Amino acid sequence: MNKALSFLSMGMLALSLPTMAQTSTVNGKIAKYQTTDTLLVYIEGHEKCQNGYDTIKVDKKGRFTLSYDVNEMSEALVFVKSGNKPEPTAAFCVLLQPNKTLNADIKLNPFKVTYTGDEPEKSTYANMYYNTISNSYNLVPDSMAVKHATFNDAKTYVNAELGKMEAVIKTISDKEFATQAQAAINDQRESALVGYGISREKMGKTMVNESDYMSYIGDIDKNDTLQAAKIYNYLEWYYAAHPSLYTPMQADGAKLKYLAEYTQNQDVRNKVANIYIMNLMFLANWGLDTSSEEYKDLYEQYLKVSTDTTYTAFVKESLKNIAAKAQGQDAIEFTIADVDGKELQFTSLLGNGKVTYIDFWATWCGPCKREIPYLAKLAEEYEGKNIRVVSISIDTDKKAWVKKVNEDNPKWEQYIVPDLSNSPGISGYGINSIPRFMLFDTNGKLFKSTAPRPSDPEIKVLIDNLLSK
Repeated sequence: MNKALSFLSMGMLALSLPTMAQTSTVNGKIAKYQTTDTLLVYIEGHEKCQNGYDTIKVDKKGRFTLSYDVNEMSEALVFVKSGNKPEPTAAFCVLLQPNKTLNADIKLNPFKVTYTGDEPEKSTYANMYYNTISNSYNLVPDSMAVKHATFNDAKTYVNAELGKMEAVIKTISDKEFATQAQAAINDQRESALVGYGISREKMGKTMVNESDYMSYIGDIDKNDTLQAAKIYNYLEWYYAAHPSLYTPMQADGAKLKYLAEYTQNQDVRNKVANIYIMNLMFLANWGLDTSSEEYKDLYEQYLKVSTDTTYTAFVKESLKNIAAKAQGQDAIEFTIADVDGKELQFTSLLGNGKVTYIDFWATWCGPCKREIPYLAKLAEEYEGKNIRVVSISIDTDKKAWVKKVNEDNPKWEQYIVPDLSNSPGISGYGINSIPRFMLFDTNGKLFKSTAPRPSDPEIKVLIDNLLSK
């Protein structure tokens, strides 16, 4: 199931000022229901969806009610799960607005949802956006590059698809909402059409000879700060058309270096450079390790290109963390504790002629637990050899961790980070996504800050090579 939200993530949340929580209600009916039908509802950040989805039953007449307290306009994704089928049969999007009631009539085959009630046009638009853009590959540039041989063909298709949503926007009485909705459509049109050219370049189909496309991307004022998003897209195309630009510099670093040549307007440089950093910060919230070596050139070029200090601290800290994770670096010191609460230093696990394989995990992490049998097998296979296998939990619920360790009784070392928020190791190594495995050599020096998982045969190759040195 795709939980990705749609146009509210494009900045639409700003449309509603935070208020006291008020109830938003959606009354619905499913035609040709099954007695085992259920609805799985996802609302990003809502207390009822903290552990996944809120489950709503459908009654014998196919009726259901969604009722949520919301502080501001929020987007709900609703997945229709029919019978015992493992995957939902359909999905739709509704907008929850404080003190508003919406009605949704649903047909499953073919799927169609019709809204009535308070401001139904908003949900009609949001649902179209979700199914046309967020939950579809039709406007994805790679897909369009295959289906459409010319830029004009792609443009005709994009305009037809987005035109359906623009027709709905014209029916929305809330002018501020309509303006923001149209801005979101404009952004999508720009991304799709410029992206088409980028994908064609990657396919080996140069766009330089397509005059319509070159005219389209050439219609950019490189000194206009209001066109920062367009300039960003232009840089993406330019690099795709010139992949050896500043070789061997990494892609995003090369784009920023070229930005300094493309425009002399410092405000434009700052705005465009900030887009690259904001993209990384957004992905960091979803678990991306933004202190990875692959972003080093980007950070270094950002400090050269931009005079805006808004993200300087983030960039400098990321560079510091990249340096700390380089092969051959000394380990970052931080405190860990065993099941009895006895504290020790991380570096005490390292060196002394032994390879150390570290597993950062948590009891609530499904992928982490799926690696445990492989980790157990690895620990057994290397028992008696110069290797330490160590699991370090980032659980905040120590009791749950102790219970899990006592139940499983693993044969390798088990520790926990007692104070996550103040741990220099967790922040310094960028442990914002788990499971995360690290490998240290026999001298206690970092060998791999992101090592293969125990389920990957490559880990044995790396360990054996280290042991043979």
